Amino acid sequence: MRHWLSYCVDNDPFCSRQTSDVLPRRLLSLGAKYSTRVFLIETRDINNSVRKQGEKNLQYACLSYRWGVSNEEILRTTADNIEAHMDKDRGIVLQQLPQTIIDTVRVCRELGIEYLWVDSLCIIQPRPYTSLDQDREAHEDWVREGSTMDNAYGNSYLTIYAEAAVNCKAGFLGPQDYGKNSWQRISPARAPNAGPDSTVLDGRGWCLQERIMPTRKLRFLGTEMSWECNCRMFCECGHTREVDIDGILSVGRLLMRLGDGERFSHHETWQEVVEDYSWRSVSDPEDNKLMGVAGVARLLLKSTEEDPNGEDEYCAGLWRSDLVDALVWMAVDKRPKQAELEHGMPEWMARRHLMPRTRLASGTPTWSWASINGGIAF
Repeated sequence: MRHWLSYCVDNDPFCSRQTSDVLPRRLLSLGAKYSTRVFLIETRDINNSVRKQGEKNLQYACLSYRWGVSNEEILRTTADNIEAHMDKDRGIVLQQLPQTIIDTVRVCRELGIEYLWVDSLCIIQPRPYTSLDQDREAHEDWVREGSTMDNAYGNSYLTIYAEAAVNCKAGFLGPQDYGKNSWQRISPARAPNAGPDSTVLDGRGWCLQERIMPTRKLRFLGTEMSWECNCRMFCECGHTREVDIDGILSVGRLLMRLGDGERFSHHETWQEVVEDYSWRSVSDPEDNKLMGVAGVARLLLKSTEEDPNGEDEYCAGLWRSDLVDALVWMAVDKRPKQAELEHGMPEWMARRHLMPRTRLASGTPTWSWASINGGIAF
C-alpha cells in the first residue's frame, strides 16, 4: 500500500486536486506510531502550521465504514466529552475505540499520515439514549458538518474503506485470502472497467458519496487490498490497469478534468447516480434524502458554471435544463437489470413491468424522486 500511494503521488497529478477549500472542522491527531492515545484538533489550528511549513494542502485520511451497532455500544464524541477528547494529555485511549477505527489508525501511521477524519469522533454525536433532535449541540454540529461531509472525503489525501468489516467492532486487518499459499483462487471475469465485487458498504446511502468524492481509495475487501484513484487501479491479485473514464464511480475523474477543457453531459451522469442511490438503505427513512447526494450535485453544478453555455439550476434533485425528461421517473421494486435476469425480458421492457413503491418520505416535493423511500428508474 505504501507503493500504491507513493506511485500515485509521484505520477498522477489529477489525484492531487481538491474539490473545494472547505475542510472538516475537526480531525483526529494520531501522534507517534506507537502512541496509545489520539486526540481531536481543529483544522484551523493545523492549517496555520501547514502554511508555516510551506505545504499547499492539509493531508488527512478519511474512513468509510459501517457502524452496524447502536450508538450506546461505541465510544464517540458528544457535547459532554468533546473537551476531554480535544485535550492533548487526556485525549482518547486507542483501545477504547471500535476495532475498525483502531485498524484505520494503524494503517495511517504506517503510511505516515498524521490526521484522520471519522464521523463518530469528529462530528458531535447525540448523548446516550437521545436522538439528534433532542440534543441541541449535536444537531447544530450535524447541520454544519453533515452538509459538507462530501468535502471531507473530496479533499482527503486518502480514503480508507473497511469493506470487510460487518460492523465497526469487527476490524478489517488480518489474514487475507490472497495471502494463503495453499490454494489459488480463480475469479470470474468482469467487465474491463469494473472494480472489485460489491461489499456491505455498497448498500448504504451515505457511502455513495464516500465512494464518488475521494481521489485516492484504499479498499480492504477481506479477500485482498485494492487501490483506486483518478488514473489507475491496483490489487493484490495482480491485475493492474489504467482506469477507464466510464461508469458511476468515475464522476470525480470526469470533474477533475474540467480544468483541461473536457466537457460532458451531466444529465446522464446524474441519473446514474440517482438510480444507484435510490436503492441504498438510509438509517432514518425520514431523513432528507437529498443530503446524501448534495456533494455530487454541487460538483456537477460547478461544472456547468465553468461552461458559459451550460449554466444550470438544481431543483430538489432534478436539473432545470432536463426537467421535462427528469420528471418522468418511476418507482420500482427491482432494479431493471435484475428483472432482466430473472424474467428474461429486455431492460426497457422490465422498466415498464416493475411494481411501483409509493411510501413517501417527508419534507420533499412529491414531484421529486427523493419523495419516496425505494428504488426509482428514469
